[in-house]
This record gives sequence, structure tokens and C-alpha cells, in this order.
Amino acid sequence: MSSFIACVRNEPSTLRTGIFMIDASKGFIKDGNKNRLRAQDIHKIVDVFNRQVELPRYSRMVPVSEIANPANDYNLNLPRYIDSSEPEDLHDLDAHLNGGIPNRDIDALDPYWKVFPSLRAALFKENGRPGYSDARVETNEVKPTILACPEFTEFSAQIKKVIDAWCETHEPRLQALKVNDLPREVINALSEDLLARFTGQPLLDRYDVYQRLMDYWSETMQDDVYLIAGDGWIEAAKPRGIIEDNERKIKETPDLTIGRKKYKMDLVPPALVVARYFAQEQAAIDELQIAHDTAARELEEFIEENSGDEGFLVDAMYE
Repeated sequence: MSSFIACVRNEPSTLRTGIFMIDASKGFIKDGNKNRLRAQDIHKIVDVFNRQVELPRYSRMVPVSEIANPANDYNLNLPRYIDSSEPEDLHDLDAHLNGGIPNRDIDALDPYWKVFPSLRAALFKENGRPGYSDARVETNEVKPTILACPEFTEFSAQIKKVIDAWCETHEPRLQALKVNDLPREVINALSEDLLARFTGQPLLDRYDVYQRLMDYWSETMQDDVYLIAGDGWIEAAKPRGIIEDNERKIKETPDLTIGRKKYKMDLVPPALVVARYFAQEQAAIDELQIAHDTAARELEEFIEENSGDEGFLVDAMYE
């Protein structure tokens, strides 16, 4: 469990009127047999604590009087002060027996109906029983109905504008990367700006968006940035010999083979170079490969059809 408890300020305990508590026990991912905090979990904890933000089922300022009352007796166990459990999933027996969807369950999706006002009527219809509705479309038509909703199209376009503006802001900085630049400063500028741009956006958790970027940084982007910061664009883009080290159990797959020498491309994948400068040549090679595969398949089928006991290829095999 990744729970967290902290005092409000560095002030004498006699002057403290409350303790700000955070229950971050739901914010983690499984990593083998351990629970690991993600970048978004750590950022959220720090943000909430620094700004003293009270969030339902996550954080609150707990008065000292509440901690000191006889029911708690100064016990700082977090569940006493923050109920982080999810709302109970209530089953409607009437709906189970007589069919229909409880309007209560549909109402629970109110944040979506506020953003997509016409979508509720497109998905649900009254079924004649008070408090219950029926689905207006089949299950396999739900996604196409949502995608065709004008409000959803507008919402998607708005989010794309936010992302495009973020990309346009930071593209010059990435293109201007040079030796001795600090990669941590680069990702900090990109991620904090992305987090700020998605603050207040409906339906989207800005920390989830932040995590998408941090995952990409961890898996792909940081290697490129560190490479450029260490060697510069030109040196980083050059092919290098592959590394094969049995002691360190390193055996790289080559990206290029020229003569007998095999090379690795760390920064620019050969496929991008081919697509940019040798598209016609690659198309011709692809057509030849298709023709080769077709001929090989037809030859295999021909041999299979004529190599049985009565096939004429049997005699040829013994001559």
C-alpha cells in the first residue's frame, strides 16, 4: 500500500490545528510482487500536498480535534479519516427480473452527458416503466453512435487543438537540441506544460495524459535525447557497429548489412530513411517480393499436387 501522511507546515505542534492526510493507496501499478508508484502518482501526491487540495476519497485536512476525540484517540490510521473505497455497485433486482436499465445507473454518467448533451437520447429511450430505460442501439452500434455524435467530434477536435498547440510550442526546442543539453530539463518542460494545458479539461484526467508522455519518455524518447545531448545530431545519426558481448549477454540485431559488416542505427531507423528518400525503390522491391512469394507458393502447391504415388514427379525423382 502506498499511503502517505504529512503535517501541514513546519510549525510547532502546539500551534498545529490539523494534519493534511493523503491516501494514495490506489495509485500504483503491479511490478512483479511489488507495488510501484508511477510518475503520475508521485506528481499527484506532491501537487496535492503542496497546494493542500482536498479531493474525495484521496486527501483532506483533518482537524486535531477529530484526531484527539475519544473515538480515534490519536490513532493516525488513514481509513479512520479518508474513505478511499469505491462506491458500492448496487444491483437492481427489478431490472434483473423485468428487464430495462435503471435510470439511476444512466444518471451516474452525468459528466459525459454534460459534455455530450445529445448522446444520452441517442443511446437510450424510455421503456414505459418509471425509472427505467432501454438501449436504443445494439451493443455493436454503441461505439459508432458515439463517434458520430456532433458533440464528441467537437470534443475530439478541441483536445487535438490542445495537443497540436503543445507540439508546436516545443518542436523548436527539440529540433534545437545540442551537445551538453540536460535531458531532465527537456522532459520537465514538456511534461509540466502538458499537465498545465490539460488542467480543467472535462472527462480527461490530466495525470493520465501526463503518464502517457512519461511512459513514452521512459520507453523511447529519453534514449534519443540523451544520445543527442551526448554526441550531437550528426554523430548520433551515424550507423555504428553492432555490439556482441557474451559476458554481458548483449547480442544486437543489425539494422543494416553492408558487405560483411553489420551496423546498428540508434537514432534514425532505416525504415524512416527509406520512406523519405527511397520510396520508389522500396515499392519496386516490395512488388518483386510479392511476385517471389507468389511463385514460391505456386511451386510448393504444384509439387504437393504431383508428388503422390501416381504423380508424374515421382518418376522424375527416381531418374
